[in-house]
Parts: sequence; C-alpha cells; structure tokens
Amino acid sequence: MNLQIKNAMLASMLMLSLLPRTTWGALYSVTQTNLVIVDPLNPSNTTIVGPHNLPSQVGRVDALAYNPETDTLFGIGDNPGQGDNFLLSFDRASGNATVISNLGNATSVGYFEGFEYVDALHSLVVATNQLSNPAQSTELLTINSSGVTTSLVSTSLDNDAAVYDPLHNLFYTVDPNGVGQFAEVNLTTGISTNLGAIPLPYLVEFAFQASDANIYGITPYTNELYQIHTTNGSSPLSIVSLGTVAGDEIHGLASAPLSVPEPATWNLLTAGVLSLLGYRGKHRNV
Repeated sequence: MNLQIKNAMLASMLMLSLLPRTTWGALYSVTQTNLVIVDPLNPSNTTIVGPHNLPSQVGRVDALAYNPETDTLFGIGDNPGQGDNFLLSFDRASGNATVISNLGNATSVGYFEGFEYVDALHSLVVATNQLSNPAQSTELLTINSSGVTTSLVSTSLDNDAAVYDPLHNLFYTVDPNGVGQFAEVNLTTGISTNLGAIPLPYLVEFAFQASDANIYGITPYTNELYQIHTTNGSSPLSIVSLGTVAGDEIHGLASAPLSVPEPATWNLLTAGVLSLLGYRGKHRNV
C-alpha cells in the first residue's frame, strides 16, 4: 500500500478518535441473551451485536452507561435470587459481557438503580436505597472503573432511572412509581427541580443522544421507545412515542459510538485527509 495512503488512513483513525461523543453514536441495549442496537428512527429494526454470555451469578442487566474517556460500555446487573449487585462491561464488537466487580449484597449496600456516566465528574454515578427505607433509592454514589463506590449526595427522590445531558451538564432522574416525575438533580446539593410528568406505565431506562440533543427512554415489558426533548435542558418537555422496539424485552439504554466505524465514515475521513495531503493517486504530470 502506498505510504501516503497508509499515513492518510492513520490520520483518519486519529481524527475519528478525537470526535466527541456529541458527534455520533448508537443506542445500545440488552436482552436476556444479546447486546443489541436500537434504531430510534425505526424501532422495529433492532440489530443484534452478539450474545453477552452473562455468567450464572448475574441474573439480569438493570442499566447501561457509556464512559467516553475509556471508550467502555458499562452495565449494572444483579441476581434477584441472591441480591448481589455487579459492575459489568460489554464488548461492543462481540456483545460479550465481563464481570468487573461484585458491588455487594443488597442486604448491606442496597439495590443499585439510576446508572449513568457524568462527564463533569469523570465518573459513573448510581443510585441506591437506604437500608432503613429500601423502597426509596435516594442516595447517589460514584463508581470507578474497578467498582469502588463513594458517597456523592443524598436526594429526596426515588431515583429509579437516570440520564446525563453533556451538552448542558445536567443530571436527571426519574421517580416513576405511580408518580412519573422527571427531575433535574444538583449533584453538589442534592436539590431537585421537577421538569414535568412522563408517560405511565413508567419509562425504566434512559439515554441522551447528543447528536440530536434528545433523550430516549424505554418502557419495561412492552419495549415502547420514547423521545424526550427538553427546552435547553429545562422544561417544558416534549415527549413523543416512537413505537415498539422489536424482539425480546430489553433492559438498559446507553448512547455509545459504534465499535467499528461504517465504511462510509472511513471513506469520508480518508478522502478529507487525502485532500489535505494533496494526494493525486496514480495521476502523473505529463
């Protein structure tokens, strides 16, 4: 291969790696057996990435979050029969899941919900309940990539689901248990601002897709996908049903780059670099 073309391809890869996560991404989710990609433009079109092969000690995946700094898709899983919480990672090329850490049993650390990555904190954030009030996930913790948790802030909400808007640096949680409140939570003070109601039956997991500045949410059991648009990060909310996601019941939702760029993306980047280098291919001056 021509050295100049090789250099152009390497430069293309570098350019792609420097693209912020606000530029492009896919909505990843998990079924009982597979890691999948959900198409918000056509929810009936679900792409299977591959089997996640969850180990037997993990009964299910509750939530997903993507860390753009380490390019890692994380998950929170548990075992309803035993009560253990797990931090997982997923290979976005094969779908395979890896257990990073056992985060502890619910009898000692509570149940983990409301999982998201917060750019401003450079950390994963998760909600858990107080043992004195197991029905309310009021406590927010940070989790590092090894599974070590640290107390962040206490709120007055039951933070069953969470989503982070990196464009406005805002953290939202949802208390869906018959209330359906969508709230912005200050991660320093724990003070919340209710932005409005969300559809019931409740949305159980969310993802912010920065490429179109929309939040996407999914309902349990029925797989109905919703698009939620804030007004510059605040109310009023615009909520639209996009249809039913095809296939098995899905759990978790996270926006992350595709693991392998599409050919058109490579071609565009390479062409741009070649033009910058003034590459003329096989044409020679005569």
